[in-house]
Amino acid sequence: MRAILHHALGGPVTIGEIEEPIPGPRDVIVRPKAVQIGTDSTRTMVVGSPRVKPEDWIFPHVSGRRAAGIVEAVGSEVTRVAVGDRVITKSPITCGVCEWCQRGQSNMCPHNTLYANDPGSRGALAELTSLPESSVVRLDDGISFVEATLLPDVALMVHTYQRAQVIPGFTTVIYGVGRVGLCAVLAAKAFGASRIVAIDTRQQSLDIATRLGATDTILAGAGDTVASLFELLPEGAEVVLELAGHPSAIGQAFSSASHRGRIMVLSGLKSINLEVPDWFAAVVEREVDIRGIYGLVNDDYLNTMRMVGAGLIDLSAQKIVEYAFDDFQAAFDAAGSPGDTDLHVVVS
Repeated sequence: MRAILHHALGGPVTIGEIEEPIPGPRDVIVRPKAVQIGTDSTRTMVVGSPRVKPEDWIFPHVSGRRAAGIVEAVGSEVTRVAVGDRVITKSPITCGVCEWCQRGQSNMCPHNTLYANDPGSRGALAELTSLPESSVVRLDDGISFVEATLLPDVALMVHTYQRAQVIPGFTTVIYGVGRVGLCAVLAAKAFGASRIVAIDTRQQSLDIATRLGATDTILAGAGDTVASLFELLPEGAEVVLELAGHPSAIGQAFSSASHRGRIMVLSGLKSINLEVPDWFAAVVEREVDIRGIYGLVNDDYLNTMRMVGAGLIDLSAQKIVEYAFDDFQAAFDAAGSPGDTDLHVVVS
């Protein structure tokens, strides 16, 4: 079968032939109809992953982890989906038997692997892809395959605001409104936020955030970002999302929460000096909670699709650009360009 193949980290990417996957007893073979081109294709396969030593990668590698398609075949023990079902892929892939998986909190599985992002895990940029039954979720009929590739990012933000235990009328600030941050705007609006403050260094991103539902925007770098936020929200934000990952943004985000606010961290604390930073006193004195976010569970997808079906979230609100399978390089180039906020999807 045909697949889009990475031949080395930062190396050439070509279309080539690989063997078709054969399902194990609990595996599902999916024929992808739409695949979002994300960082697993444009960044991980260029600079590598902190999870994987460079020498451990197995090439050629197939990327593409946010995908939707049709079930082509199932293993003998598969019961939740059938041939012909429309499904969305779910990462990470989990063991299904540990305590966390049994509790329905599979994103905490200590044995997880990242679909299309770990060695030996072939992604969806191929004519067929194989996943465990637990790593596909049946897709609602009202959601197109192309729109479905946005579901993992939106569902992650739904998971985030649920973890923040919000109630309608809450206030939130989102540091970094790239593709995932724009999904946070959609989720915050769906959960009934009264104020949604978007912060970014790119005016284009802020303009899109406003169109999607942000009530206020701050152009980072144009002044004192935290002071500007407190002019808008004198008590600070009840829920702070840190999505930028830049050390300066992390410090600003941790200084932005209200008393007993929640700071939701998804980007990882990279290159930050944790030797009692300036914002630490405010976190302690305000009794601020810092909560990490990692991965998704099936309920996150189901809850998000319910919100889409109820008209609370519009998956078509973001600009989606479609590419033919053979035109994958144009999709890679566009998705990997600095400042890009569009959703780039390879369709077949």
